[in-house]
Amino acid sequence: MTWSVLYWLAYLGIAFTLLILSSSNWLRRAEKQYRPFWFVLLYVALVAIGRWRSIFYPTQRNPDESLMLAQAMKFDSDLMPWRSVDTGTGGPVDSYVLLFLHWLGLPFGYLLARLAAVVCIASYLVLLFLAFRRMTNTRIAALCVTPLAVFYANPSSIDFVHYSSELASMAEIGLMCWVVSGFEATATQAQIMRAAFVGAIGILVAFSKIQAIPVAAIAATVLICLRSTSLHQAIVRLGLGTLCAVLFAAFIVAILLHAGVGEDLRVSFIDLPRTYTASPLDFSATMKFIVSTDDTRDFSFVSMVLTCTTLIASARKSNARHFLLYAVVPMALVAVGTYVAIAQPGRLYPHYLNYFAFGATLALFIACRSADAHIDA
Repeated sequence: MTWSVLYWLAYLGIAFTLLILSSSNWLRRAEKQYRPFWFVLLYVALVAIGRWRSIFYPTQRNPDESLMLAQAMKFDSDLMPWRSVDTGTGGPVDSYVLLFLHWLGLPFGYLLARLAAVVCIASYLVLLFLAFRRMTNTRIAALCVTPLAVFYANPSSIDFVHYSSELASMAEIGLMCWVVSGFEATATQAQIMRAAFVGAIGILVAFSKIQAIPVAAIAATVLICLRSTSLHQAIVRLGLGTLCAVLFAAFIVAILLHAGVGEDLRVSFIDLPRTYTASPLDFSATMKFIVSTDDTRDFSFVSMVLTCTTLIASARKSNARHFLLYAVVPMALVAVGTYVAIAQPGRLYPHYLNYFAFGATLALFIACRSADAHIDA
């Protein structure tokens, strides 16, 4: 038996086991659901095995990989961003991820970049699963995250294989969702710190990929509102998060100005992205963009079927007001944030559709949460 056959047997075995667990969980009682440990383990294993061949590809899959590696190598001797090296619209956090893995003992190179991609994606999936589970239950979390895991495990397009500038921001958005999922009804000091932490993560997202801001901001706003018991509580939490984000951003910018790289920051990270927004895609072009990419076409079909099914169930079980406030409005906001992130740059780069995959997953979760009659807060 060849290594190729063993590889596909391992991959298909893990994928099949994950799909069986995700499906059969719905046939079990709430107190008898599978332990989350098994889903976490299978998500990590599926991504690691599914992307194994790409990890050892000897050269770049995309120029972005080389740019971020070059910046990470520069950071090894000078941690100040936007000095000497520029990665375009990708932020410095992407290269700091590479540098951190290098400090753990991995040599600089494309192997490091591909391993960073696996780490970011696996962290993203696990954090989303744990966040969704805490806000609902294991079966809904698995239903929402498993299609996303299959999407990332063995993509056909190299745009979803290489270490792109979107991946660090996706892991941070996953962390943001997990932090938000811990909000409780009581206004304790820990809850105040949690709100502040959400704002700080938002700035990390911005310094990873400024394009991710609409998706991250909408996701945080929607989930905070869903986790709050009153409008006043939601406004206070959003206000604290926004205040912390502003203060954290001001602190970082002050350091950059003091280091003399303020002009480089403006040119590279503000002016350059503005040139991308000169001719955004219209709605028709954006939809064509999504369905013309093989990976997102298949993923969007699965997500649409699952979301429509759960929306119908939610509409039947809820009154009109509840359905509107807890399903339709949040999903509409997520759709708008996702559309802006994808369409505003006006570029048909398939790796931008990482944000579509997240938006579709979050919309599915909102629909499932609304349809579920017994939500475990």
